[in-house]
Amino acid sequence: MVFGPFLAGLIIGVIAQVGRGRIGVLWFVSTTLGGYGAWFILHTMMAEAQPARLLDQSFLDAMFLAAAIAAFVVAAIVLFTLPRRASSRPTFKCPHCAELILAEAKVCRFCGREIAPLSPTTVAG
Repeated sequence: MVFGPFLAGLIIGVIAQVGRGRIGVLWFVSTTLGGYGAWFILHTMMAEAQPARLLDQSFLDAMFLAAAIAAFVVAAIVLFTLPRRASSRPTFKCPHCAELILAEAKVCRFCGREIAPLSPTTVAG
């Protein structure tokens, strides 16, 4: 279970990159370090309270699992409360339906009507 925080970081990193438009590597590193940090805190607290339990491998595995779950839950809550990143590609409103579409679009994806080519000065990015 030593790889629990690593796996939690990997899952959050992929979700951040693919699903939310965020920097996946940053989310992976922060979640993984958070998981191992949580394990370190749990380990330190248990070393002071019950040092004999730290010799039990199943107890250490349970602590790693708890740290990984804590890191995953915290990162997921933070990630999903942040708004999605907007595309850096220029957009404008369709003159027919007023929905935002890409500037290079020739047909509106919402209303299906053809769009006249726009000059670069009319594009609002």
